[in-house]
Amino acid sequence: MAFVAMSVNAQTPDDEYLAIDDEKNFNTEFGNAIVGEYTDGEGNKKVDYTAKNIVNGQSVVTYQGSHVTMTAVSNGTPEDLLAEEGYTQEQSFDNTNWPKWGDPQWKVFNKSKKIWHYNDANEQVVDFMFYAIQGTANPVTGFKSKVVTTDEVFSKLTADYDGYYFNPSTSTSVPISGEYFTFKADADGMFRIGFAVASGANRYMYIVEQSTVRTLETSEYKVEGYVNGIDNEKGEPMWQASIMVNADRSIGNAEGTTYKDGEWQTRNELTCDKCGWFVFNAKANETYYIFTPNTQFGFRNYEFYINKSIDDYTPQNPAGIESVKTVANNNANAPMYNLAGQKVAKDFKGMVIQNGRKFVNK
Repeated sequence: MAFVAMSVNAQTPDDEYLAIDDEKNFNTEFGNAIVGEYTDGEGNKKVDYTAKNIVNGQSVVTYQGSHVTMTAVSNGTPEDLLAEEGYTQEQSFDNTNWPKWGDPQWKVFNKSKKIWHYNDANEQVVDFMFYAIQGTANPVTGFKSKVVTTDEVFSKLTADYDGYYFNPSTSTSVPISGEYFTFKADADGMFRIGFAVASGANRYMYIVEQSTVRTLETSEYKVEGYVNGIDNEKGEPMWQASIMVNADRSIGNAEGTTYKDGEWQTRNELTCDKCGWFVFNAKANETYYIFTPNTQFGFRNYEFYINKSIDDYTPQNPAGIESVKTVANNNANAPMYNLAGQKVAKDFKGMVIQNGRKFVNK
């Protein structure tokens, strides 16, 4: 009797949430954050998120799905640590006793990021707009007070974050301030979370288990999507079924390839904007913190599949498969990598990734 394996992307998620509706005008709520009006993504009307529920100086937005609880936290830099009575110059602060903060706001990331392809009639078809919400302030595990003087006279206290930025090797607590998202499911399964990060060579992404303060290794998750400026021969945004995640958890291939001026050229993906999805296995009732340590993480959506695993997952190209087909055999000299993201020689035998495509090299 034949056994037919079902890939995850052929099934409906057991829980899902889209933060921004890409296809129509709306005025809705993300948790308790009020969403402004969106039109066509061309900048004709601005989209703003203004946090409504401020908890201990922070914006805390919670969305409760059928199986997933998601929390988004965002806050600005404290304006003045002496804003509340009783603070002293020597006092250090923790997450149980916050000073006043600047007004937090949600931002819209990538307002005009179009994902598109050419159809058989050579017409440009926009498949969808990639939007993501983004808070303010880099995530930190704590902060201490710092004295500010004017003409050598005490003026006020400000926040000193030195030594509190999250480090996978040395940090012993998850972030308590800044911008970060948490996800907790009530069953074992697999998350697929839409993200966007700004350009820059040091844009890392961390997935951290709250109970152990352990940062997932790069082998424990997959990244798929688009890198700004990486195009195929038709000038279309090139879908990558496996975007490289480096040992330091930065995202992108320093020797990526894009088609430009009639030929394949090398382009450093690390310095480009990226938008897409990362996929990882989740334990029941474990809280996972998602954030980038040196910029703000943009969130688009989540999907959760009960009792599924990344081992059974097939990447999902939202624009269809045309862009994958286009680059299938075009650049035979492009760098080749194994599934661990390590560059390998052309005679390497086994599963490899080249031109954003995964295949068996025989």
